[in-house]
Amino acid sequence: MDVAETKQFAENLWFNEEESTMINYNGKEIRAHIIANSPFLAGKYSTKMHVAVRKRDLETAPKVKDLVIIDGQRWKVHFDKIQGNIVAHDDIEYIIPLKTDQRVPKFR
Repeated sequence: MDVAETKQFAENLWFNEEESTMINYNGKEIRAHIIANSPFLAGKYSTKMHVAVRKRDLETAPKVKDLVIIDGQRWKVHFDKIQGNIVAHDDIEYIIPLKTDQRVPKFR
């Protein structure tokens, strides 16, 4: 297996139906991984999180205020003061910071 085949294998494994979540990114349904600063608060009580998306699923690089809908909740790409609007990327994916202004339930 050469490098390109290895990357394709990793991408297929990481973004398969069992391992990833379907999200809506600017009106397009794509697969993503939800990454939270605290796994316990992953989007349910948090107003910020990160998602990992495949580069090839996006028409352009992520931009501030791109709309992302996850399980009916509206999120927007925001500019992370330390890392920018793309936290990390490689040949396969972007890791993008998201923020919601919707009210979230209080943690009890």
